Amino acid sequence: MRLVKWDYVRWSRIKAVFNTHPASPVVFGKVNQFYIVFRVLWDESDQEVSREDLLNMELLINEELGSLSEYKNRKSVK
Repeated sequence: MRLVKWDYVRWSRIKAVFNTHPASPVVFGKVNQFYIVFRVLWDESDQEVSREDLLNMELLINEELGSLSEYKNRKSVK
């Protein structure tokens, strides 16, 4: 999976597109200093988005934005 493009949208959110789901943009919300999946605008032409896909997407967007260490140290992982 690769991050194809991303852009800021309203209220500290980011919309991103990934190569495995090109017709289904993913909206991320900021929590503390990292981003998590807020919503997937799923399109029927794409395969279903699994929980593993969502976790990979979160890793990729946080790596791109320089917040990977904060994401890996979040409370839900400890």
